[in-house]
Amino acid sequence: MFKCDLGDGLKLTLLEKRHATTLFAAIDRNRESIGAWLAFPMHTKQVSDTEAFIERSLLRWTEEDGWWALIWDGDQLVGSIGLLYVDHDTGKTELAYWLVKEAEGKGIVTCTAREFVHTAFAELGLNKIEIGAAVGNDKSAAVAKRLGFQEEGTIRSYEKLHGRFLDRTFFGLLRSEWQTS
Repeated sequence: MFKCDLGDGLKLTLLEKRHATTLFAAIDRNRESIGAWLAFPMHTKQVSDTEAFIERSLLRWTEEDGWWALIWDGDQLVGSIGLLYVDHDTGKTELAYWLVKEAEGKGIVTCTAREFVHTAFAELGLNKIEIGAAVGNDKSAAVAKRLGFQEEGTIRSYEKLHGRFLDRTFFGLLRSEWQTS
């Protein structure tokens, strides 16, 4: 299975069925911080929900239509990062990520996202990667900017979370921009 050692104890591993309990526990412990910007924690109520997500993720992996990896700091699961889809016709994907609260602010997402960007362009041959960040989620937007993504626009009332509508700003990076950076 996919594994990537990023140094300094950081590594990425493909999401596997055996990770269900550990992943659920990380989500459950960080439900409030993750759920402030993402909807999936409120739908992840038990380990079986996580198992179902892993099965869907592995199916997408086999169909070359996106995948999720776990982010480890030593032996501690600290988050997840993935390509939500891969559109081979347009050469486009969207990158998404989350971290447990105690791992924030250490450059972990920037490091792992850089690896995913490299994979999307160099190995998958894609032309564009997008990152969507809810307006107000400054940490997520900062990751996109650090990696050289350009702000492309904001979609108003893009999603509804906790009874309120959130705008989402999209950032894009083209393969040609990545190659010159």
